[in-house]
Amino acid sequence: VDNIDPITLEVVTEGMISVVREMRATV
Repeated sequence: VDNIDPITLEVVTEGMISVVREMRATV
C-alpha cells in the first residue's frame, strides 16, 4: 500500500489501540 491518507492511518491506529486495550483487559 503506497498512498495512505493520514486520516485513514489515524483511524486504523485508533482501532488497533482499542483492540490491544481490550485484549489486555481480557487477559
